This record gives sequence, structure tokens and C-alpha cells, in this order.
Amino acid sequence: MIWDRLIECKDEILSILDRDCEEYNEVGMEKFNKETWTNRTWKNKDIRRAHFEIVDARDTKGQYMLHLSLLPNLTNSGPIYGLDVIASKSKVRYFHDYSPLLVNEHPLSRYFIQESTWFKPTKPRVRPLLDTEIFSEGVLSGGNIKDESELNQICTLATSNLESYLDKISDYDGDSKKEDVIKGQNFYFEHVQKQEQHPHTSGVLQSLGLLDEDITTFCTDNLFPKI
Repeated sequence: MIWDRLIECKDEILSILDRDCEEYNEVGMEKFNKETWTNRTWKNKDIRRAHFEIVDARDTKGQYMLHLSLLPNLTNSGPIYGLDVIASKSKVRYFHDYSPLLVNEHPLSRYFIQESTWFKPTKPRVRPLLDTEIFSEGVLSGGNIKDESELNQICTLATSNLESYLDKISDYDGDSKKEDVIKGQNFYFEHVQKQEQHPHTSGVLQSLGLLDEDITTFCTDNLFPKI
């Protein structure tokens, strides 16, 4: 059930990205497309980079991972859309947020919080102090989830919030200076790399069967390329 729902979620995300954005081949990303590891990128006039990563290690490691991030263009103060899900056969852990870049009370981050008030993780993960510097107050993070309804809810939220993000992000295009947005996005990238609980730690990616050399290069240069 867990994997079936996540594959359905993956297909819904791909459909939305293909509908609203244009896929492109990012330089350097081709070496991270392998039998169990897929990395694809999209963009449009408002989104400078949408990155969707899938690790399908169900047959080899009994695990499945989805990672999705959307970055607004460099004159847009909008937050970063983030989704991470790691699942075994019997349990799931996840993260989902509209992470503010320049102001903690960005209208889109407030929208995210309002739209998610009905959702309550059954086993919320404790937020390290570092999280408060880059994630919204309404960030959704849960671990060891075994309940089918909660998995369905987070997948439904992730896809509906993706559509809303793509629909609303253009409202903030041109409202900020390029140098400020670059500073904000780079600050986010640097802090994500420090997150011990982030899915892209060496231990997690090693457990999915990925090579150490690939993991180091990918997390440093390709997961969130510094501007």
C-alpha cells in the first residue's frame, strides 16, 4: 500500500510539472540518472528550477524516496517548495514546507500554514534549532508513519500545494532585488546541507545503495547548486 500510494503521488507530480513547466537537461545531472536513481529538472517563467528526484530501491534495499524542490526566479521573494518522503515496506517519514527566503511571514508561507491546519502528524518529528532558520512555522514533518490515511493525506497535500504554488508564485515576480534573493536561496542551500535529519545525508543515501563518490558530488554540487 505504501509504495503504491507513493508511485501514484510520483505520477501526479510528474503530470503537474509537465503541464505547467518545461523539462530541460541540467548540465552535470546526467551522471545521476541510473537504474534506481532518477533526477529530472523543469522550469518556466516564474520557476528557475524544479528538481524531482526518485530513488526506487524497492527490489534491492526495500526502500523508496521522493524529493521535490521548486525555486522561484531571482527577482521573486517567494518561498521554496519542498517535499521529501522516504519509505520502507511498513513505514514512512516525510517533510513538506513552503520555506520562506527573505521574510518569515511571506504571504505564500502563511497560505501554506492556513491550508495545512487540518493536518496533524501522528508522530511529529522534533525540529532542531537549525530548522527554525530556514523552514516555516507550519513545516510538516513526521516519522515512523504506518497509518494509510496519514500517508494519503500528506500525498494529497503535496500535490495540491504544488498546484497552488505554481499558480500563485507569479504574484511575487519582480518584488525583490536579485542580490537579495540569491543571498536567501544560498542561505537555504547551506543550511539544508547541515541538517542531520535531512534525507540527503550520506547514511541515508548509502542505505539506498548509492555510491559514496556520487553521494558527495550530488549533495555538494547538484542537489541545490549554489549561485
